Amino acid sequence: MIKAIFFDLWDTVIYLCGSHPVVEIKKRLNLTDMNILEFSSVLEKTIMARKFETVEQEFSELLKTLNIQESDSLIYQISEIWKKNIHNLYFPPIIEQCLQELRKEFKLVLLTNTDSFSYDFVKMRYSIENYFDSAIKSFESGKVKPDATMFNQAIENLQLKPNEVMMCGDSPFNDILPAKQIGMKTLMVDTKRIFIGFNQADFTVNTIKDFVDRLNNLKQIEFDSRFVGSK
Repeated sequence: MIKAIFFDLWDTVIYLCGSHPVVEIKKRLNLTDMNILEFSSVLEKTIMARKFETVEQEFSELLKTLNIQESDSLIYQISEIWKKNIHNLYFPPIIEQCLQELRKEFKLVLLTNTDSFSYDFVKMRYSIENYFDSAIKSFESGKVKPDATMFNQAIENLQLKPNEVMMCGDSPFNDILPAKQIGMKTLMVDTKRIFIGFNQADFTVNTIKDFVDRLNNLKQIEFDSRFVGSK
């Protein structure tokens, strides 16, 4: 029986409309020899594993990690790409309502890779922590997914077993695979249809409505091998 549900934040609960800042920053840095997943991993490990005083400090650290020559102009440009991201964020009302209903039956935990500035914005704008029983943020924990430490910490805090918890997220590598490796149930939220060929989640949804419908019907779901990869 599922007793708790873990949620990734970005593109699972809060959605980004328009171009993705990680893609834009990679393009601005002219990193043509690095694929987007590799770049995203480096960025997350660099700017999301601790708290910085400013966004500019975050990206100064990123340039150092990538061995790219720093300049005030370049740091300003990529910082501005990141900052404008906050104006394109969207908390779908149907997810808000769904979370409110789910908390009546399940423990809800936010488990997110995020920098502190983006998180503080959605905390202020949407009071996001009010929808969860607890939140584990990478910039506070010092760990970034797919590190299993974040998953295990959240499970231990609830005094549950991994198979009593479902992980919902949009990344096969950060959310689904590490959760499955420790025995959690998984729900892949691929609303951008980036990972169509990925079939290792227990469930996959491709729209926000299907995501909400799946969650609303969670109590009626029996998890066994028949449902692996179902859509």
